[in-house]
This record gives sequence, C-alpha cells and structure tokens, in this order.
Amino acid sequence: MQDERSRSELEAELKRHRGLVQATALHYAKRCHEPLDDLTQEGWIGFLRAYQGSARLRERPLGAYAKPFIRGAILRYLRDKGPPRPPVGNRAGGGPGDLPPDSQGG
Repeated sequence: MQDERSRSELEAELKRHRGLVQATALHYAKRCHEPLDDLTQEGWIGFLRAYQGSARLRERPLGAYAKPFIRGAILRYLRDKGPPRPPVGNRAGGGPGDLPPDSQGG
C-alpha cells in the first residue's frame, strides 16, 4: 500500500515538473553539441535525487529544491563528457619554467 502511494506520488511529481527538467536541458543543449535527449535524461536523474532527499526537507517547494540538482546533474554530465584536458605542465603558457632563458633573471 505504501509503495503504491509512493509510486503514484512520484508519478504525479514527474508530470508536474516535466517542464522544469526540459527547460533546463534545453538551456544547455543550445550552448553545447550534446543531444537534448541525453541532457534531459541527466536532468531526470538529478530530479530523482532531489525527490529522494525532499521527503526530509519540505521547507521549500520541490521545484525550487530540485532545480540545483537538475542543473548539477547536467553540468556533471557535460564535464565528464567533455574533451580531455592536457596535464598542467603541457598547457601553453604553463608555469615559470616555460619562460625564455634571458627573462628568468638567473
């Protein structure tokens, strides 16, 4: 009985917050080359994390509580999916050791 109620409550929240997840995913899809579906899926993962934690914290509406979780899940996905960054020592204009010999003041 409790499981069935919880499931129906979750389904209602999913329907109620569909626009929030889709709008957040669309915001980032316009700024990167990742498919909207992938970003939306990550947004739903963030929403579900927020939903699980919101049972303890009913001080704010679920949408307001979930928005940072949705955004964070999408940004984490984009960060992890992004191109690999070279090690610090191999970057152009690295540290002081990259200065020409005449400007090191030796």
